[in-house]
Amino acid sequence: MFGRTQDSKQDSKKSSDENYTVSNNCFSMSLGSDWVDESHYAFRGPECDGIEHSININIEQNPEINELKAFAQFQIESLKNNLSGFQELKSAESLTDSGLPAYEYVYKWEPVPHTVIYQKMFFIMTERTAYKLLTTFSKKSWKMIGAEIDKIMRSFVPFLAMK
Repeated sequence: MFGRTQDSKQDSKKSSDENYTVSNNCFSMSLGSDWVDESHYAFRGPECDGIEHSININIEQNPEINELKAFAQFQIESLKNNLSGFQELKSAESLTDSGLPAYEYVYKWEPVPHTVIYQKMFFIMTERTAYKLLTTFSKKSWKMIGAEIDKIMRSFVPFLAMK
């Protein structure tokens, strides 16, 4: 589903001319050496408490910061500085179901008075690729479907980690 491949194999090796193929469950595309895969995926879930739930995944190849916790904290610092009414609710090192190290971060913010948005981020890093998973919810909707969303996020396994 996610990953860079050569031919039909799921690996990150580049050919001698530095081309590679991006492949997921919907398409495949050959890229030249001057192109960078900055994939973004959005998975729409059920509507609950007036919120259409989703899980968004951003993939960053060769991030400048290559240590998981430092990468997560750098991303979080940007949120703290740019979201009004920002409040941290949870910040912890964690694991995916497959045992990959992850960093979990939950926060709330207030884009306009009396409108609170809760978000959970899950950071995962393998080799030189960072994965940022994000979901948005309300206090009520998390009580209703939070366990399902958490289970989905923790089931994330990058192809590169499956070798």
